[in-house]
Amino acid sequence: MTTLIEQQTAVPAGTWQADTVHSSVGFEVAYLGISTFSGEFKGFEASLTDGELSGKAPVTGIEVKDENLYAHLQAPDFFEPSVTRS
Repeated sequence: MTTLIEQQTAVPAGTWQADTVHSSVGFEVAYLGISTFSGEFKGFEASLTDGELSGKAPVTGIEVKDENLYAHLQAPDFFEPSVTRS
């Protein structure tokens, strides 16, 4: 028999920075309804200030297993907000 004990500790007020060595920012996207592809962002920044999480991850920091997919994700139609999609 295993007993699980959960203990909560209050986090002191202030600003906390993400530890990029022990943290990751990943994504997963459904593709044609039959599969998914996933990846992660390297070089991200994140902070938690008074319960509000904020951060940024550069598009150039994307890592995926398929180099063709990497090139496609760098195209403006994925991450440029000014591109009109039809």
